[in-house]
Order: sequence, then C-alpha cells, then structure tokens
Amino acid sequence: MWRRRSSCVALLFCSPFNSIILQLYRSALRTARRAPHHARVDLKQAMREEMEKNRHCEDQTKIRFLLSEGLQRLKELNDMFDIQGHR
Repeated sequence: MWRRRSSCVALLFCSPFNSIILQLYRSALRTARRAPHHARVDLKQAMREEMEKNRHCEDQTKIRFLLSEGLQRLKELNDMFDIQGHR
C-alpha cells in the first residue's frame, strides 16, 4: 500500500528547507497538469531533472538562490498558462 519514496524526495528531508522544497516541487507538478497534453510529460521530466541535479546541494546560500529561482520560474509558468487560457 505504501509507495516507496524517490531518492530525490528522501534526501530532501535532510535539508532545513525540506518543507519549502517539497512544497515547490508539488506546486510545480500541479502546474504541469495545466500544460497542454503533448507537453506534460516533458515538462514533468524537466522539473524532476532539475530537482535531481541539485539534490546534493548543501550550501544554504545556493539552496536559497535555487528556491528563489524555482519560485520565480513557477510563477512565470503559471502566468503563461493563465494568458494562454490553460486551466
């Protein structure tokens, strides 16, 4: 019944920013559902790759920067979907 957590998510629990990182990732996945059907898989894959690429980062300054950048990119993506009329 329990699904195994991905290695990306499991390592995030070590970070003092874990709740913010997980919230950003979940929001990104929810936003990806708004993408046109043909682009969803690629968008989700790109999001996951970005998280995986930075999962070993321990520098708190860099983590703050990455979170800030991720939140900004997510906002821009949501704005783009709003303009295009995707729900």
